[in-house]
Amino acid sequence: MRSRRVVGRRQSKQWLFLRHCFEVAISGASQDFPCSPQQAVQYRFEVDDKLRRYYLTPGRSIPFILRLIHIRTALSLSLVDENYPSANGYVLLVSADSFDAVDTESQRELIERVIAEATDAEWQAYVHLPEVHLAPLERCFVIDGSAYRKVQFIVQRHHQRRWTISQPHTNPSTKRLMDVRVLKIDKGLAEVRTKEYWYLRWFDLGKRDYARIDWREASYQRYTVVRHDGRWLVESNEYPPPRGSAPYRKKILVG
Repeated sequence: MRSRRVVGRRQSKQWLFLRHCFEVAISGASQDFPCSPQQAVQYRFEVDDKLRRYYLTPGRSIPFILRLIHIRTALSLSLVDENYPSANGYVLLVSADSFDAVDTESQRELIERVIAEATDAEWQAYVHLPEVHLAPLERCFVIDGSAYRKVQFIVQRHHQRRWTISQPHTNPSTKRLMDVRVLKIDKGLAEVRTKEYWYLRWFDLGKRDYARIDWREASYQRYTVVRHDGRWLVESNEYPPPRGSAPYRKKILVG
């Protein structure tokens, strides 16, 4: 914590999180750091990334290394038992050797999180229609990749049509990421398969009526995720055409 090569400001949240995890490990009693689950994920990523860079820097030998690992991963690799103290779902491990197996598993977790963030960002882009709001996509998509361009095209087309899924307040549109499986990781490129449920019921603001229903079904999708400037980003997303797409038709009851 005293090394300026590692820690810029010791009072930054990510380093307070690391210190808390260390104190939990020493005390032997699990206790959460005051933050949200999303913040804990970000703190852990920032700490782990900074420590990894430090360990790989040429210089004097380091007698041991620290790693923050999700407790689920640590248990699956038999690195800890169920009584090992944790904080916000993470455990602090100390080793005189490398964590190669953990590194691979951590990369899988990180890629899975990127896929989850990408589906959330795509959903938010549709929710913000008829306004064009693509900024969230830039955090998890390659800007010139086919997946980004595909969402961009849909958003721009429905912007022109003044279609949205955020109105009326009873709009039943929804999406759910049901399963994520990292099939392969090789030299900065990963292949991922997901099972997703999308139901997009587009509402025409000009006609004040529903215009079209897309999907309303679960489908298997395949993603290509690439390492770009130190981050994993979605480059492509291939999926079959929706079987459930159809113009909206009102049901007329004949009495």
